[in-house]
Amino acid sequence: MSLDFNATGPPQSDEHDTPPEFVTPIAEAVGSFDLDPCASEYSDIAETNLTKDDGGLRQWSGTVWMNPPYSEVADWMRHAETQHAHGFTDLIVCLVFARTSTQWFHKYVSKADLVCFVEGRLKFGGAEDNAPAPSMVVVYGDSPTKLRETLNKKGLVVEV
Repeated sequence: MSLDFNATGPPQSDEHDTPPEFVTPIAEAVGSFDLDPCASEYSDIAETNLTKDDGGLRQWSGTVWMNPPYSEVADWMRHAETQHAHGFTDLIVCLVFARTSTQWFHKYVSKADLVCFVEGRLKFGGAEDNAPAPSMVVVYGDSPTKLRETLNKKGLVVEV
């Protein structure tokens, strides 16, 4: 499997490309992603990659990767939880900041099946500095054993 990452979003944007060294093992662990509803114009993580202009907040299906615009994370986490709860998806893997004090964390992450609190701070999309906050991977759906093993190498994994 090959994922293409050519560049990063514009400075001061809400687009933060997922580091390929972080997402590639996750994609391999799930087989592949059918949909990335929050793709930048530079990423090619899934079979279908929707940019902000494509309107990703619609019905999803299959295996979904989501690294949402962090200014709208509550909307995207609500949508992810709803899409899974209604049975539209097989698996949703979300990369978001580990903001455990927020309402969206308690409202939507509490309904996930698995959470991985990533060790250290990621460096997004060619940025010179690490992210300003720690990250977590939130999984809705039954996680394949290989995904659990992969996430165990990235940080503390907790079943919710």
